[in-house]
Amino acid sequence: MEVTARPQDQKSTGSNQLIFDLEAVLSPPRFSSYLRETAGDRQRAMDLYCWNTDVSAAFYVMLQYCELSIRNGAVEAIEAVFGGNWHLNRGFVYTLPAPARGYRPREDLTD
Repeated sequence: MEVTARPQDQKSTGSNQLIFDLEAVLSPPRFSSYLRETAGDRQRAMDLYCWNTDVSAAFYVMLQYCELSIRNGAVEAIEAVFGGNWHLNRGFVYTLPAPARGYRPREDLTD
Protein backbone atom coordinates (compact mmCIF):
# COMPACT_ATOMS: atom_id res chain seq x y z
CA MET A 1 0.00 0.00 0.00
CA GLU A 2 1.37 3.40 -0.95
CA VAL A 3 0.30 6.38 1.14
CA THR A 4 0.90 9.69 -0.59
CA ALA A 5 -0.85 12.15 1.71
CA ARG A 6 -1.69 12.57 5.34
CA PRO A 7 -5.34 12.18 6.43
CA GLN A 8 -5.88 15.87 7.18
CA ASP A 9 -4.70 16.70 3.63
CA GLN A 10 -7.42 14.58 1.99
CA LYS A 11 -11.00 15.59 1.16
CA SER A 12 -13.81 13.56 2.71
CA THR A 13 -14.17 10.94 -0.06
CA GLY A 14 -10.58 9.66 0.04
CA SER A 15 -10.07 10.56 3.66
CA ASN A 16 -12.13 7.70 5.13
CA GLN A 17 -10.36 5.06 3.06
CA LEU A 18 -6.96 6.54 3.91
CA ILE A 19 -7.82 6.50 7.61
CA PHE A 20 -8.88 2.84 7.45
CA ASP A 21 -5.73 1.97 5.48
CA LEU A 22 -3.52 3.71 8.02
CA GLU A 23 -5.41 2.10 10.90
CA ALA A 24 -4.54 -1.29 9.43
CA VAL A 25 -0.86 -0.34 9.24
CA LEU A 26 -0.81 1.07 12.79
CA SER A 27 -2.69 -1.92 14.24
CA PRO A 28 -5.95 -1.72 16.19
CA PRO A 29 -4.29 -1.71 19.64
CA ARG A 30 -2.01 1.20 18.68
CA PHE A 31 -4.78 3.24 17.07
CA SER A 32 -7.24 2.53 19.90
CA SER A 33 -5.36 4.85 22.27
CA TYR A 34 -5.93 7.71 19.81
CA LEU A 35 -9.58 6.74 19.37
CA ARG A 36 -10.05 6.80 23.17
CA GLU A 37 -8.64 10.33 23.36
CA THR A 38 -10.99 11.55 20.62
CA ALA A 39 -14.14 9.77 21.81
CA GLY A 40 -14.09 7.47 18.78
CA ASP A 41 -13.76 10.21 16.14
CA ARG A 42 -11.54 8.53 13.55
CA GLN A 43 -10.58 11.73 11.70
CA ARG A 44 -9.60 13.49 14.93
CA ALA A 45 -7.76 10.34 16.07
CA MET A 46 -5.73 10.30 12.86
CA ASP A 47 -5.07 14.05 13.18
CA LEU A 48 -3.84 13.42 16.73
CA TYR A 49 -1.62 10.57 15.52
CA CYS A 50 -0.14 12.85 12.83
CA TRP A 51 0.40 15.62 15.39
CA ASN A 52 2.19 13.11 17.62
CA THR A 53 4.37 12.10 14.67
CA ASP A 54 5.26 15.76 14.03
CA VAL A 55 6.18 16.32 17.69
CA SER A 56 8.30 13.16 17.71
CA ALA A 57 10.07 14.27 14.54
CA ALA A 58 10.86 17.64 16.12
CA PHE A 59 12.75 15.88 18.93
CA TYR A 60 14.55 13.36 16.74
CA VAL A 61 17.53 15.53 15.73
CA MET A 62 18.07 16.66 19.32
CA LEU A 63 17.91 13.05 20.46
CA GLN A 64 20.52 12.08 17.88
CA TYR A 65 22.88 14.80 19.16
CA CYS A 66 22.36 13.65 22.75
CA GLU A 67 23.12 10.04 21.83
CA LEU A 68 26.22 11.10 19.91
CA SER A 69 27.45 13.27 22.79
CA ILE A 70 26.99 10.47 25.33
CA ARG A 71 28.69 7.92 23.09
CA ASN A 72 31.62 10.24 22.34
CA GLY A 73 31.96 11.08 26.04
CA ALA A 74 32.03 7.40 26.95
CA VAL A 75 34.66 6.64 24.30
CA GLU A 76 36.77 9.60 25.44
CA ALA A 77 36.68 8.37 29.05
CA ILE A 78 37.52 4.78 28.05
CA GLU A 79 40.38 5.94 25.80
CA ALA A 80 41.84 8.01 28.65
CA VAL A 81 42.25 4.79 30.64
CA PHE A 82 42.75 2.06 28.02
CA GLY A 83 44.07 3.93 24.95
CA GLY A 84 42.84 4.38 21.41
CA ASN A 85 42.58 0.64 20.75
CA TRP A 86 40.58 0.08 23.94
CA HIS A 87 38.38 -2.53 22.29
CA LEU A 88 41.50 -4.69 21.77
CA ASN A 89 42.94 -4.06 25.24
CA ARG A 90 42.54 -7.16 27.45
CA GLY A 91 42.43 -4.89 30.50
CA PHE A 92 39.28 -3.28 29.16
CA VAL A 93 37.74 -6.59 28.18
CA TYR A 94 38.14 -7.90 31.74
CA THR A 95 36.29 -4.87 33.16
CA LEU A 96 33.16 -5.95 31.35
CA PRO A 97 30.57 -8.04 33.19
CA ALA A 98 30.27 -11.74 32.41
CA PRO A 99 26.91 -12.76 33.88
CA ALA A 100 25.80 -16.37 33.89
CA ARG A 101 22.61 -15.41 32.01
CA GLY A 102 21.55 -12.64 29.67
CA TYR A 103 23.71 -10.34 27.60
CA ARG A 104 27.42 -11.04 27.93
CA PRO A 105 29.36 -8.03 26.56
CA ARG A 106 32.74 -9.66 27.16
CA GLU A 107 31.86 -12.31 24.58
CA ASP A 108 31.20 -9.66 21.93
CA LEU A 109 34.83 -8.56 22.11
CA THR A 110 36.49 -11.93 22.57
CA ASP A 111 34.67 -14.06 20.00
